[in-house]
Amino acid sequence: METFDSDYVFKIVAVGNGGTGKTSCFRRFALNKFETSYLMTLGVDFTTKDMIIVDPTSGEEKKIKLVLADTAGQEYYSSIRPSYYMGAQGCVIVFDLSNKTSYESLIKWIKEIKTHLPNILIAIIGNKVDLPGRRVTKEEGESFAKEHDVAYFETSAKEGTGIDIVFNHMTSEILKKIPKKK
Repeated sequence: METFDSDYVFKIVAVGNGGTGKTSCFRRFALNKFETSYLMTLGVDFTTKDMIIVDPTSGEEKKIKLVLADTAGQEYYSSIRPSYYMGAQGCVIVFDLSNKTSYESLIKWIKEIKTHLPNILIAIIGNKVDLPGRRVTKEEGESFAKEHDVAYFETSAKEGTGIDIVFNHMTSEILKKIPKKK
């Protein structure tokens, strides 16, 4: 097995209501797999993904190891969840496009993250774009994201739609924030 000597290690945490597809998004990105049955996360689940990306400021290829921290969205875990935010450079807040309640909870998640990590890079993912019965329009999602100065993406973890775009964006934006040697 070949070792991956990374230039940087970045931690990205996923938050959002239970059942929105946080685990599925991370599994699709890191392992290119999708489970049809619901697997509730207990506390937190960690996955890693090695990737090579062009540094947007230098134009050089960089080897990045992403540590993906998938947190449980259930209220039961609210007291322990923040301990997994430490050291994170990025956060994806996932909601289910067919579940209006998960969309309405976005403000709660933004407040929770910004309370613990005020300068973290945040992206909102409207997941399950493949399902019928959409309850949140693309315009609503984009408007909310713009209002809160965060990025917005729509994905289907089941089909793989948009997943790589989210994490390539997050990694590029985190790289831009790193002070460069002169």
